[in-house]
Amino acid sequence: MESVIDKDNRLPPQVRQLIKIIGVAETCILLRQLGGTSITIPNRLHPLMCIRQPLKRESLEALRREFDDQRVDLPKYDKIMMAIRDSKIREDLDKGVSVEDLSAKHNLSERQIRNIRIGTRGW
Repeated sequence: MESVIDKDNRLPPQVRQLIKIIGVAETCILLRQLGGTSITIPNRLHPLMCIRQPLKRESLEALRREFDDQRVDLPKYDKIMMAIRDSKIREDLDKGVSVEDLSAKHNLSERQIRNIRIGTRGW
């Protein structure tokens, strides 16, 4: 699944790492609620009390094994969604969809679409 949403390797490294550890769905839960902050992954297994929708026990265990009481910077969720959108735009451009059509579809200027095409919006 990671390769589908990040086939051109545009997601921030922390997000790619989280997806490998806990998967896309659990990463989205974590970033929707705590994106833009730094959290400490506790070295004892217990629910992260600061999130409204708790992660699965196996996800918490995987995070604990990987980070074990380390601080982790979580990027904002909207940045991730923007990277996914940009990846889809590049895919459509490769298929021959016009800049004008993509501009209308994504409510972006044609200049923004061209910048996405040449990769000036990367991380």
